Amino acid sequence: MVDFDADGSISGIDIDNASAKIDLREIVLSKIPADVETLTV
Repeated sequence: MVDFDADGSISGIDIDNASAKIDLREIVLSKIPADVETLTV
C-alpha cells in the first residue's frame, strides 16, 4: 500500500505483516526522491 499526500507525492509505504516478510532492523530504500532518514531499533 502506498500513501500519497495532497500534492501527489508518496508519503508512506505500508507492507502487511512486514515483520514476517523482512528484517525490520534495517531497511534501505534507494532511488526515492527524498531526504535520507535513518531509523535504528
